[in-house]
Amino acid sequence: METAPSGCCLCGVIRTSIAVGTLGGDPACRPESHPFVGSKASWFDIVDDLSQHERRLPGVAS
Repeated sequence: METAPSGCCLCGVIRTSIAVGTLGGDPACRPESHPFVGSKASWFDIVDDLSQHERRLPGVAS
């Protein structure tokens, strides 16, 4: 099945999604922060110590 590339209409960055369940092993990358927590569901609790940002990460162009 072919799919069209998905990119940001503002900055042109190509976005890629990979279902984690398809990986054969530990990908060795971990989250570094939680952006956009201002729009998360009220019932979803973030229970780690990573930094949380109401909107996008500081220093990331909009």
